[in-house]
Formats: sequence, structure tokens, C-alpha cells
Amino acid sequence: MREGMIASDFYNIGSGLLRQLYFQGRQDITEHFACEKQFSVCILSLFRQEPSKRIVEALENGVIYLIPYSKLLDLSEQSTLLAIFLRKMFESSLCTSLQKADS
Repeated sequence: MREGMIASDFYNIGSGLLRQLYFQGRQDITEHFACEKQFSVCILSLFRQEPSKRIVEALENGVIYLIPYSKLLDLSEQSTLLAIFLRKMFESSLCTSLQKADS
């Protein structure tokens, strides 16, 4: 995902390594790495549907599954199990972000 795009998907990493970053002036700042069996998402852009200041780049060849957020929301209305999974995934993402901000 490039800076300025609006996020619409979760990235589920089947294999490979992703880096999420942003620029502060001319310096790139790594915010997050995600590898096999993990998720990556530009959460502010996804929830607010506004252009992202984050970039997601593949650091190696791999398999990335794009999961449309709108489809997940639709399915979560029909499946309590999926709704619980999404809540736990968002909670984990928020806690990870807060821990990184505090360090």
C-alpha cells in the first residue's frame, strides 16, 4: 500500500515479510513488521476511510491474502465467532500500537 491510498483490506501474510512505515521529514520510520500467519492493516485509513500516511511494503517475496474489510463486516453480522475474532484482532492491534508508542 502506498502513501495516500485509502485502505480497504486486511493483509494476511501467508508467507514473506511486510514492513509498515511512515515518513517523518525525509526519514522513514518503521512502525511494524508482520510475517507469516500475521495480519497487517493501516487501521486509521481503514476505519476513517481517508488517505493513509502509512506505507506497507514487502521486504521479501511471499504470499499475501487481501481480505476486504467490508466483506468481513457483512459476515460478522451473521457469525458471532467471526465478530469475536475481529474484536480480538482489533484489540491486539491497538495494544501493540500503544506498547510501541510507550517505548
